[in-house]
Amino acid sequence: MEEEKKLARNNRINIRKQKRPKVCSDKNGDGFGKEKKTQPLADITNRQHFPRLNYTPLESCAHASSSQSQAQYPNLPTQQHLQFGLSTSNVQTNFLLPDLNEIPLLPELDDVNIDGDVAEINDATEDEDDYEEAELPNDELKNRCLQKLENLLKGCGRTLYDFPTMPTPVFNEEKVDNTNRLICEELRYNRCSLSKEHEQLLVKLTSEQKLVYDRIIKSVNEDKGGFFFLYGHGGTGKTFIWRTLSSAIRCKGDIVLTVASSGIASLLLLGGRTSHSRFAIPLNATEDSTCNIKQGTPLSKLIVKTKLIIWDEAPMMHRYCFEALDRTLRDILRFKDASNLDRLFGGKTVVLGGDFRQILPVIPKGTRQDIVNVTLNSSYLWNHCQVLKLTKNIRLERNQVDSHLNDLRQFSDWILAIGDGMIGNSVDGIDKVHIPDDLIINNCDDPICRLWKVHIRIF
Repeated sequence: MEEEKKLARNNRINIRKQKRPKVCSDKNGDGFGKEKKTQPLADITNRQHFPRLNYTPLESCAHASSSQSQAQYPNLPTQQHLQFGLSTSNVQTNFLLPDLNEIPLLPELDDVNIDGDVAEINDATEDEDDYEEAELPNDELKNRCLQKLENLLKGCGRTLYDFPTMPTPVFNEEKVDNTNRLICEELRYNRCSLSKEHEQLLVKLTSEQKLVYDRIIKSVNEDKGGFFFLYGHGGTGKTFIWRTLSSAIRCKGDIVLTVASSGIASLLLLGGRTSHSRFAIPLNATEDSTCNIKQGTPLSKLIVKTKLIIWDEAPMMHRYCFEALDRTLRDILRFKDASNLDRLFGGKTVVLGGDFRQILPVIPKGTRQDIVNVTLNSSYLWNHCQVLKLTKNIRLERNQVDSHLNDLRQFSDWILAIGDGMIGNSVDGIDKVHIPDDLIINNCDDPICRLWKVHIRIF
C-alpha cells in the first residue's frame, strides 16, 4: 500500500516537472523574477492593459544559444526566425518566451507574422522592380545590386564607401515613379533585346536614312528640343526609321512616345497609339484649344520624362491638333524650366512623318482653299520645322531581279509625277491623267477577277 502511494507521488512530481515553464536566467544563473506560465503570443498582445511590446533577441538570454535554437527548430533560418523575448513597459525585468511549438514551421520567414499566422499577399506592396523590364544589361544589374546593398548598409549605419575595395552604385538624379502606371508601361521593354534589334536595324539603314537618323538622335542627345518633318512617299522606309529610333532610345531606359493619326497606322508602331488617345486632343479642336492634360497627373509626368515624340501620318490631321499639343507641352514643361514656355513643344524633340500626296484633312463640303488652310504647312509651327526627305523607294526594289527593276522604277516615277501634278491636263480645274495601255485590262467580262488573277501571279 505504501509502495503504491510512493509510486503515485513520484508520478505527480514528474508530471509537474514536465509542465514547468521555461525561465530566462541572468549571467549568475538566477531567474528574472518569479516563474511565469508560458502563454500564446496573441493572448499577451491582445490584453487591454498591455501598453507596449518590446522585443528582445533570444540570444541575449544566457541559456538560449544559437546551436540550441537550431537543434529545436532546424527548419527556420538562423538569426531571423522567431527568436525574441517579450517585456512590458511596466515590468522591464520579466521576459516571456512564446511557445514556438504552437507556431507552424514554414520554409519562408516572410510568410509568418509574430502571431504565427500566414501573412496575406498585398499587391500594393510589390517590389518596385516588378514593374521593370524582364531583362537588364549586366551594367544595370550590377548597379541595382549595389544600390540594394547600399540601402541595407545604411540601415545598419554603414555605407559602401566605408569599404575601399568595393564598387559604389550610381543613383539617378530623378527616381522613377513606380506608382505611375503610364511610366511603368513605357519602361517595361526588354532592353537587351532592343539593344540587339537596334544594332541589326542600324546596319541596314541606307545612306539617306542614316543621315535622317543621325540628325534626330543628335537632337535627342543634346536635349535642347527640335521639330522635324520626315517627308517621303510610300515605301521609302519611314516606319523602318521609327523602329530604329525607338529601339535606340528605349534600350537606354528612356521613353519614346509613338503615335499615329489613325488606328491602322498606329498598329505598325511598337507601343503605338492614336494621337487623340495619347495626348487627349479634343475631337473638335479650335484655334485656342488645348489638350486635356492637367499638371501633376500621370500623363503629364509621363510627358516630362519623354525624350522623343514620333507622330506618323501627320498630314491627315488638322493643324489645330498640333497647335493644341504645342500649347499644352509649353504649359506643362514650364514648371521644369521657365524658358520652356517660349520654346516649341516645350523643348521636346518632336518628329512628324507622312506624305502630303496622300490623304489631307477632311473638311465636310470644304473647297480646295479650305483644305489647304487647315493643313500642317499652313500652321505657324511650319516656319520652325526642319524638313527631312526620303526619296529612294526601298519597298519596290526589295527582292526584285534586275530585269524588272527598270520597270518598277518607271512606274514609281510615274506615280510620283502624278502626285506632284506634273502629268495631266487641267480642264475646268479638273486634272485628267492618261493611263498607259499596258496598265489597262481590255476585253474582259470580269475585270475584277482578271485583276485578282494577275495580282496572284505576280506575288
